[in-house]
Amino acid sequence: MKAPHKMILGNTGDALGYFIPSDEWQTGKNDNYEETVSLGKTAGDTARDKINALVTADNANF
Repeated sequence: MKAPHKMILGNTGDALGYFIPSDEWQTGKNDNYEETVSLGKTAGDTARDKINALVTADNANF
């Protein structure tokens, strides 16, 4: 990675819960278990957008 900020994202030990895209929020699957341990409805979208921006920046510097 060549971008100024580098990270490896993992959900080790379920410490952060689940990152669920907002369009999949509260669909009733698995009794909405994932939503109960998620950081919130926008967490998945926010994480995706930030990670995509980092990847795009890294690719621009390659």
